[in-house]
Amino acid sequence: MRTVAYLDAGSGSVIASAIAAGFAGVAVVVKMGWRRTLGALSPKRRRATARAAEGPPVGDGAPGPG
Repeated sequence: MRTVAYLDAGSGSVIASAIAAGFAGVAVVVKMGWRRTLGALSPKRRRATARAAEGPPVGDGAPGPG
């Protein structure tokens, strides 16, 4: 018995859409990873991390309003 596969125009467009969606998904993942990498290495982020590690600023000891 011989099996013959048939692809009509609708099947072809579904396959093309799936391939396009796959490329778009990979592009988004790469873009997010690249931004996270650059964000972690940026000087602004390093300064904010250093300030957070120092702790809150120390006041003059006087109670605040309220």
